[in-house]
Amino acid sequence: MNIDIASVYRDIYTTPTQEAVELALKYGYLPYMVQRYIDMLGLNNTLKLLEAFEKRVKPVVRTNTLLIQPRELKKRLEKLGFQLEEIPWSRESYWVVSQPESPSIGATHEYLKGYYYVHRDATSLIPVYLALHEYSGDVLDACAAPGGKATFTAQLLHDKGVVYANDLVLYRLKAVIGHIARMKLNNIIVTWSDARKLRDKLKKRFYRILLDAPCSGEGRILCRPR
Repeated sequence: MNIDIASVYRDIYTTPTQEAVELALKYGYLPYMVQRYIDMLGLNNTLKLLEAFEKRVKPVVRTNTLLIQPRELKKRLEKLGFQLEEIPWSRESYWVVSQPESPSIGATHEYLKGYYYVHRDATSLIPVYLALHEYSGDVLDACAAPGGKATFTAQLLHDKGVVYANDLVLYRLKAVIGHIARMKLNNIIVTWSDARKLRDKLKKRFYRILLDAPCSGEGRILCRPR
């Protein structure tokens, strides 16, 4: 699938005002981005948004409870120098408050053994909990890469359903397959397709579908230092 990046940029570009230019310079954004926020949200809410983006979110360790108990994982990671804080509404998950210079949270023996998944922040856990509330059965993750929601769904369903982890972009499925193998999950089927065609291809109706559609990625700004 060929994408003309220049045409996409032309579609989203809007000429910035002096106010937008000044805010962009202050917060480290491209001026047209700030102008878009002002056009959509108004000046006051744009200021609130830019301030919110300055607050860095904490990465999350989500325990693979099929292989290890959360308390045991916490003990192991704290021995390595990580400081973890329990997430009150997710019994298997911890915020990473601080970490040692080495190893990184994605390069421990425990990670390689599949004992946990690293999420950028805790928000990606919420749709899985909501989708599986009082539910047993198969689930389609329509845009599954890199695999956080799909592996979490498979973990919670375990022997109660199968997860169909789909993505339209083939190379992105490599990450999904890697996490499935690493975490030793046996109730995930990986598909490469336009999700809109899956019902006919599989001759199957899904009663729970997760759809984290590709987007601008601007929501990730607060995950990264300026």
